[in-house]
Amino acid sequence: MQKRMIVTLPDHDGTTHYLSIWGKKSIDAAKDHGLSVTILDKDKANRKTLESYLSGTSFNIVLLLGHGNQSSVTGHMNEPLIVAGQNEGKLKSTITYSISCSSADKLGDASIKAGALCYVGYTQDFVFIIDEGMSTHPLDDKIAGLFLEHTSIFMNTVFKGNTVSEAYEKAKKSLWDNITLAESSGSKGILSWLVWDYYAFVAKGDTASRL
Repeated sequence: MQKRMIVTLPDHDGTTHYLSIWGKKSIDAAKDHGLSVTILDKDKANRKTLESYLSGTSFNIVLLLGHGNQSSVTGHMNEPLIVAGQNEGKLKSTITYSISCSSADKLGDASIKAGALCYVGYTQDFVFIIDEGMSTHPLDDKIAGLFLEHTSIFMNTVFKGNTVSEAYEKAKKSLWDNITLAESSGSKGILSWLVWDYYAFVAKGDTASRL
C-alpha cells in the first residue's frame, strides 16, 4: 500500500518562507521514494483544511512547518493548526515532525498520549540564522543550511525505511558536525544557536516506528 504524507507550508513571513522552501526538498524526496504527498501551502495551511484531511485520510507521516509554542503549531498567518487539549488526536497513528518552536514539549506529549506513534520536534525555540544577502535564495544560504540541513536528513532517512530513532540519530549527528564546523571557523554566534537547537531537538514516542 502506498504511504501517504501531508505537509503544511505557510509562507507569510521571513521564517515561514525559509521553512517552506526547505520543506519542498522533503516533498521532492518523498515523491522520489514513492509516497503520495498532500501539500497545504500558503492560505491552504489552515486548521479547517488540515483537520478535514487528517479526518478523511490515513496519513503515515505529518510534516508541520511554521511557528509554534509549547502547546501548538501554527499555519497561515499564525492560525493554530494543532493545539494540545483540542485536536492532537488528529495525529493518531502518525509519525509527526514539527519544524517549529517548542511544540515537542506539551503538544508532543499530548499527541503521544492521544495515539501518535512519534512526535519529533523541539522542546525550546527552534532558531536559525540567515545570510541576509541570500534571503531570496534560501537553499543557497550556507549559514541557514547549517541549521536546516538536519531537517532534510531526518525526513530522507525515514523515507528510506529506517526507524525514527535511526533517522533522528543521523539528523542529530549532522547537527553536531555543523557545530564542530562552526567551532573550527570561530563563528561563536552561530555556534551557540546550533548547540541550542541540538539540545532542543527530540524524538518522543515509539521511535522504533518506521514507514
